[in-house]
Amino acid sequence: MAIESSPEERAIVLRMVRAEHGPFYWLLELPDGRWAAFWKDGFETDNCRALAAGFFKGVWPCAYISDNRYDVESWIEDEREKMRLEDPLNAEQF
Repeated sequence: MAIESSPEERAIVLRMVRAEHGPFYWLLELPDGRWAAFWKDGFETDNCRALAAGFFKGVWPCAYISDNRYDVESWIEDEREKMRLEDPLNAEQF
């Protein structure tokens, strides 16, 4: 069971948001200058708590991290396209 993030932790993460990609992903600029894809469902959980505390390694709590913003945005769009193909009846929401 995930631990809920605090309003202060959410505020820290919201300051990192640079773009929204569909209903599921935010593009974040991390404090160390890297870029990340963040699954918005993790906003009220320990994923948000980890980001606010400065913990961002591997693929947790972010789905993808790169030094290049456009690499991350391309990764997000590729993931959104996979969702559209896997669920054609709901493709417009992705």
